Amino acid sequence: MSPYVRAGWTLDTWSHARDDWERAIGALNAVVFYYPSSVHRSGLFIGGGPSYSIMVASVTDTTALQRHGWGFAAELGYDIVPRKALSLTPYVQYSYAWVGDIYYPKGSGIPFARDWKHQLVSLGVGVTYHERHKQ
Repeated sequence: MSPYVRAGWTLDTWSHARDDWERAIGALNAVVFYYPSSVHRSGLFIGGGPSYSIMVASVTDTTALQRHGWGFAAELGYDIVPRKALSLTPYVQYSYAWVGDIYYPKGSGIPFARDWKHQLVSLGVGVTYHERHKQ
């Protein structure tokens, strides 16, 4: 968009399985990134935007919980450019989502949790390939 503002998306997932019980949270985020420095493809950035989130828990296919809803995400990171066409991006991201009422078993109409909200904090390193443009 400009040397200071870029747009993109991020995907965060978390899952855990123990015995027969599985649970997962995921979020797809549309994010606008702001770079305070105009250095090409590197430097500190902050970002944020809307998030579409899902929560799933299951013991078997018929005894499952699933709900999805909207939220937001905020991110802080730093682009490191070891090669012209590649950058490494350590980051921390926070997502918050409202997914509403959860019913158990899935589709039963029996409330398991009311007004469900969840938060997800992720630390990671992203890898970005930069397409070269002929000038």
